[in-house]
This record gives sequence, structure tokens and C-alpha cells, in this order.
Amino acid sequence: MMSELRPMIGIPTWSDVSQVYSGVPLSGINQSYISTLQKVGAIPILIPLGLDTTSLRGIFQRIDGLFLGGGSDIAPRLYEKGSREVLDTSDLERDWVELTLTRWALDENMPMLGVCRGIQVMNVACGGTLHRDLRNHGSGIKHDYIFPHYKRDRISHNVSIAEGCYLHGIFGDMLSVNSMHYQGVADVGAGLQVMATSEDGLPEALTAQSHIFALGFQWHPEELLKNDARNAAIFSDFLQAARSNWRN
Repeated sequence: MMSELRPMIGIPTWSDVSQVYSGVPLSGINQSYISTLQKVGAIPILIPLGLDTTSLRGIFQRIDGLFLGGGSDIAPRLYEKGSREVLDTSDLERDWVELTLTRWALDENMPMLGVCRGIQVMNVACGGTLHRDLRNHGSGIKHDYIFPHYKRDRISHNVSIAEGCYLHGIFGDMLSVNSMHYQGVADVGAGLQVMATSEDGLPEALTAQSHIFALGFQWHPEELLKNDARNAAIFSDFLQAARSNWRN
């Protein structure tokens, strides 16, 4: 895309069921992703489920960046060797769409940003593994301050940031974050580097080495813009990368 145009950012949707129209199947998305990307100058493009590979590839070739949001649990069979298990909270169709798009983005240097489930998708796409349930992890730190029981911008714990990484240039040594998950990154995937960890050692931010812009966060920076305006730099830098000539 030409750099003077507003970049188009693809956002995969998730499966849902209408509460209004008698259980009609829907594809949904968190409105805060759309509003945050619009505010920094993007055109959000929703990517529906149920597409074949050719159609999905056609959308991928037309977008300038990929955003991976939060949501359902990735099926264990996709990251546990020998497992065939699918959780009740898994969405296999979404897993396929997001893992396919993520691998294309990593292979072709497309700018990418993932939050919550998004960092987990990035890790699994690179061969990493996940903790199924951190509540059984024995760390003593609560990670599952999940809406609607808690506000989405609730500050829940601190993360330590690695010196010299991208995040350190914005936030310094430490950052206070929200936390709305009970799964998390276990073994880090090939080619990924840990940028931040929680107090119990859980990887909370990853970046893909030798990639123009591929970042994943276990927290939700889009919900913290009012708490800490520095979070806006993440989205602005993502858009700057999407505007660049990364295809060349």
C-alpha cells in the first residue's frame, strides 16, 4: 500500500451466538480494538471465520498489518505434543485462521501486534507451548482479573522489562499492567525474544527477532491508554511500521 494512505489492519473475529436473534451464529470483535486502531490512523478490517485458504490469503495480501485480540483458549492439541484435546473454551476455526495469518505475517515480515490471546497465538505459531491454567501454576500471583468481575483497566501487577528491548525505550525498567487471563506462555517459541516478565517469571511480552514489528503482550494496552498515555506509542509505532515499505 502507498505510504500516504491510511494502513488497513486486519483483525480476525471470533465465533459468537446472538442473544437477540434466537442463537444465530455471529462473528464478533471487541469494539475497543477498532476504536484504538482508528484513533492512531488505521482502517480496521474485520476478518470473518469460515473462509477457505484462498479467500483468507486474498485478504492477507490486501492488508498492511495484523492485529490479534483476546478471547478463547487455544486448543491444547496445537501446542502439546501427542495431544488431541480440544477444550470446551476452544474455537478451532479461530485457531486455524489466526495461526495461518500469523505464520504468513512472520514469514513475509508483515507488521503484527497481539494482545492477551494474541501473544499466545504468536508463541504457538513459532512452536512454543502454553500453561493451560495458571491458577494451578502455584506462583501465588493472580492473573485472572477477568471482566465483568473486574474492570478491564484494573491495574493488577507489575512486569519487569528487559534492558535494551523495544519496550524499555518507552516504559523503562518496570510497568504496571492489567491482567485478564488464566493461560500463559510456557516454553518460548523459536525466534521469539522475551521483553517483559511478571513477578512469577511468566513471559508477558514477546517480540520476533529480525522482524520489522511483531510484538505480543499478555496484558491489554488498549485498555490502559487513560491510565498511562505512553501505551499509545505501541499503537503509533505499529501503524508507522504498517505504513512502511515492508513488502519490498
